[in-house]
Amino acid sequence: MRKISPKDCLALTELPPVILLSCPDNVRANRLTAKLREIHKAELIERTHLATLNQQSFSALVDSLSMMSLFAQIRLVVIEVPEKKNSLTEQLLNSLGHISLGTTVVLRFKSGVPSGNALGNLPNESAFIELERMQGDTLLGWLSREVTRLGNSAMNAGALRLLAQYGGDDLDAAYQALEQVILFADGQQITEQTVKSVITIIPEAEEFALLDLLDSGSLWRAEHLAENLLSQGSNAFMLLAMIARNQINRIAVRGGVERKIPDGTLKHALGMSPWVYERTKKIALKPNLPSMKHVISAIVRADTRLKGKSLGPQAILSEVFSALAPRPARHRDNAYVSDDYNYDYSGKSPVEL
Repeated sequence: MRKISPKDCLALTELPPVILLSCPDNVRANRLTAKLREIHKAELIERTHLATLNQQSFSALVDSLSMMSLFAQIRLVVIEVPEKKNSLTEQLLNSLGHISLGTTVVLRFKSGVPSGNALGNLPNESAFIELERMQGDTLLGWLSREVTRLGNSAMNAGALRLLAQYGGDDLDAAYQALEQVILFADGQQITEQTVKSVITIIPEAEEFALLDLLDSGSLWRAEHLAENLLSQGSNAFMLLAMIARNQINRIAVRGGVERKIPDGTLKHALGMSPWVYERTKKIALKPNLPSMKHVISAIVRADTRLKGKSLGPQAILSEVFSALAPRPARHRDNAYVSDDYNYDYSGKSPVEL
């Protein structure tokens, strides 16, 4: 197997039978496969995520790879490989020595690829492409080039930094925000204020950390971080709005998953970036969350108290944190979250989409 650059891959006159693509973001991975399809006039079989297949559907996929296409000379098959160990991954790698002529399988990994021993059955002509995660100045430079590519070159450095900050070094989130901002600007100069008008809440890294602490049930650490944020000038209403949006996303995603709406369709309908969707789905499906009714009531109550200034913002946020804590995380009085707040997992969706 040889390692090649994306540029070298696009210059190939004949595609290898297997391409291992390591890329942490969907934007560049999708662009590369779309460009390959365009250059080679290939038929693109629908993208498949290995984690969604059972043994029967997996076997059908493997069988299709060994058969010649009746409709196209070149087929491009894109298979997303889960980051966590999956029993089908090894079976897939072992089966790719028998791919039909004219078929190219792109195995997409978000971080790294299996060890050399696991790749022993791949055809010798296979290729490996690695696109590293973009951060800092590299991400800023990429966003700047995208501004020009999208037809709006009037964006100042401060606005670019806000977009990168919004993504939290996640290229997919930053790019989706960039598209929204450019559409909103409609050719006008884009400044920090433009970005803030479109992306109403742009959390700092510490504010993202606050959400993570709440999701893990680390109440004392969450309260300590909230106290620091408030002392540094963070607005309590903005923190509550960020928490509320996170919970609303969770309700919507949970409802869609329970209705068996495909991830791609649900993500598009909710207007979520891939990074936000995957993060939200991972938490929303946990079995130890308090009921949605309890969560919404706590947020509404906190909003009313903040407006009425009945308590200090720290005390009000502390009450919200306790209400959002996953079971069996404890309240401040060391009592477990009441079973009255169990969520109904009977299959009924909490939302209509």
